[in-house]
Amino acid sequence: MRKENSRIALIIAVCYIGVIVLGLIISGSFGEASLLLDRISHYAPLLIAAVISILSAFVGKRILSIVTFAANVLGALLGICLENGYTGSQYGVSYFGWAVWGGVFIVFLVAGIMWEISVSKNEKGIGKRPVCYPEESWL
Repeated sequence: MRKENSRIALIIAVCYIGVIVLGLIISGSFGEASLLLDRISHYAPLLIAAVISILSAFVGKRILSIVTFAANVLGALLGICLENGYTGSQYGVSYFGWAVWGGVFIVFLVAGIMWEISVSKNEKGIGKRPVCYPEESWL
């Protein structure tokens, strides 16, 4: 089981590295060292989420790991799509892509934790009623 958890964590880590490298290539800052370090510092919340996802895989919470990875990618994409918003003539345009990403990630994180709890309860048999079959004497 430990080996399987390590394998899942490694797969999730490779997927995160792929997403970050893809983001750096798309942004055009993959080749230049100063831009690369600047972009990686902007990826700090995404890296924290990656650590949460990878650690959950190590402790055997595979569903939570996959859900948080999907939330991280989906939240980042939605944050990029909805990044700028008009906040009025006094304030101009505001950037709130980080809030979109954070909201999506938190909702998915809570949903993943609840899913893990329900799966663990079903595996342990907690909350299940015993199946009672009707007597067959009336046949």
